[in-house]
Amino acid sequence: MRIINIINNLKLKTQNLKVKSKILNYFKFYFVLLSFIFLFSALLSGCVQKNDLELARNCAGQSQIYYQYAVERYKKLIAKGQNLDRLHFELGSLYYEHGDFDKAQEEFKKTNYLQGKKFLAISNYRLGNFTDALEIFNKQEIPDTEYLYYHGLTCEKMNLFDRALSIYEKIKDKEFRALALERINIIEKQANLVHIKDIDPRVYKILANAPSTEQYPQAGALILSCDEEVEISAEGTQVSYLHYLIKILNERGRADFSETHIDYDSTYEKVELEYARIIKPDGTIVEVGARHIRDVSKYLNFPLYSNVRVYIISFPEVVEGACIDYKL
Repeated sequence: MRIINIINNLKLKTQNLKVKSKILNYFKFYFVLLSFIFLFSALLSGCVQKNDLELARNCAGQSQIYYQYAVERYKKLIAKGQNLDRLHFELGSLYYEHGDFDKAQEEFKKTNYLQGKKFLAISNYRLGNFTDALEIFNKQEIPDTEYLYYHGLTCEKMNLFDRALSIYEKIKDKEFRALALERINIIEKQANLVHIKDIDPRVYKILANAPSTEQYPQAGALILSCDEEVEISAEGTQVSYLHYLIKILNERGRADFSETHIDYDSTYEKVELEYARIIKPDGTIVEVGARHIRDVSKYLNFPLYSNVRVYIISFPEVVEGACIDYKL
């Protein structure tokens, strides 16, 4: 019996050794495999990145193909003459989502869907057809905050600022309320009795040392500062920086400087206003809001010269002793 037990024990030990050997071999195999995968990945990381770029490009191309395919399918369904209201609305929405507002508004004209009227008005706004957009907004009332917001924007473009303010006040939805409040703030931009010395010590110093009316009895206004700087880039573009500070002495000066005109060619140029404000005699500031700024064609009756435009800044509350300060 004892000899048999020894043999059995040897068999068990041999079997255990075989199992352990197999486990070690498995571990060695997986270690080698993982090492190979890591090295292979490191070597081909550049290729993978390139493949991802190609995949992105292919997806973009496929999306365009599917977009065109969807358009053609809608057109074929419309040609059958059934469910036209719905089909024109859905095709218009497809154009709208892809930013093709010109085609979108043509489709929205052919549907009686209320949402179609909404997107028709917004499409006209996006295309710059503000008169057409305003006509739609005025004819159709839609209880939609996005619709109201674009109605307000259109009124601003048409210089109907009081109406824009009343429309923005109606917007209560959280998504567009913040945008509406921002527009209200821009239109009614007012400084809460901020003093010029607190925000621009340099201008305050110029005003403090400005000549009095008695020193220039024949003048209507005094140009206290006229800073003009031109920057030309290596690409050949030009940026002109202009900053003017003008003190109004009397009614004649008020008539001459209460409105500023900047002529420009919209084909090659644009005007960006940094700020425009009135500094009252006591040093407090009144900011010029959007309602006092116009950007119009200089020759309204000559469409051929529509690129010749004039940027107009009107300064409200200009009184004797006040200063006009603007930078663009």
